[in-house]
Amino acid sequence: MSNQLLQEARTAVELAEQMTQHAVTPEEMQAAQIQVEKARNNLLSAFANSTTAQKEQLEEIQQSLNQIDNEYQ
Repeated sequence: MSNQLLQEARTAVELAEQMTQHAVTPEEMQAAQIQVEKARNNLLSAFANSTTAQKEQLEEIQQSLNQIDNEYQ
């Protein structure tokens, strides 16, 4: 896996976190939820193409995404 997939996953999770923290209107909340799903898909793609060391990093990112998703629900 290139580091690009890992970076894309990290960036998507960071964006999801920002969007969920600042979402106020129903439209913003919906956009935030869509971003959470995009981040989840980026993580799955990155996991599928990663080394063992990269998977460890991705697991940490996944935990962050899970926390975001749990708090947002």
